[in-house]
Amino acid sequence: MKPATMANFLDDCASWASSLRSNKDNIGIFLFSGHGIGVGFDRRVLTLEDFGKFEVAPFQGSVSLDNIYAGLAPNERSPEIARKQFYFIDAGSGEWPIPDHLERNATHIFPVGFTSVRDDREASLFFASAPGGFAYAKADELTLFVRALLSCLNGQGAELSRGQAGYAPNSWVVTSASLTSGLQAKAKADQEGTGLPVSFVTNGSIGSAVLHECPTAPIVPVSVRSEDAPKEFHLEIVSLEGDDDHVPIPQYYDGSTSPKFTIDLPAGMYRFRVRIAGREKFRSSQFVFVQPPEIIFPI
Repeated sequence: MKPATMANFLDDCASWASSLRSNKDNIGIFLFSGHGIGVGFDRRVLTLEDFGKFEVAPFQGSVSLDNIYAGLAPNERSPEIARKQFYFIDAGSGEWPIPDHLERNATHIFPVGFTSVRDDREASLFFASAPGGFAYAKADELTLFVRALLSCLNGQGAELSRGQAGYAPNSWVVTSASLTSGLQAKAKADQEGTGLPVSFVTNGSIGSAVLHECPTAPIVPVSVRSEDAPKEFHLEIVSLEGDDDHVPIPQYYDGSTSPKFTIDLPAGMYRFRVRIAGREKFRSSQFVFVQPPEIIFPI
């Protein structure tokens, strides 16, 4: 992989933009993983290996994310540019004390001017940090954002297609909206697990643009919780997906050991029935549509 210098970044970005301009049905994917800086008014710059090289103008080693996003909108010069674009920014945006005598202008790659062409893109930006915040990682591991993103693309950020965009009605797809929900759930879990202010933020046009189709139904964690006094119960779960799948999945629970447990189920429609210990009959059935990112089932 080439070093992330300004010269290499400009070459690669120009080549990528040229590909996007060839067909409006293309899908553009931009992933930046590195260091970022906030410069106020929710503006973000991405720093490259050249950052700080020029003593008086250190920001000449950085690029403006705002310019990249705005520069890839449709205009008179690029009427056929891809209308589906996904931007993943695995970088912080903490604001650093910068002396007033230093030039703060990050490099602008694309010319952005007035255009009469409507910006009808579905272009979402997914950030590893809130404005002014930091992105996190564990030593010698993937960053929290990339780990969450890969998990969401693998199904934790999927939704049922219902026939949109030409996909089969029962297929599972990752859209900008479902990916937003999945990443927010992952950020919450990381907050609880690390004690850090992890925040994954989505901006831009958030809609139904499909990024990825899952080959199979995603696996969904179902958290079964008993809020009452400890008790024993029998939980029966039956899948209603297909004629051959009506197989009970019994789960037994001892309320004296834990107030909750988690079951991993393939996404789909299920029937849940609960029988409290000491009672012969099941409670009435509850039909539950299990879908990412998680399901909470109270007893």
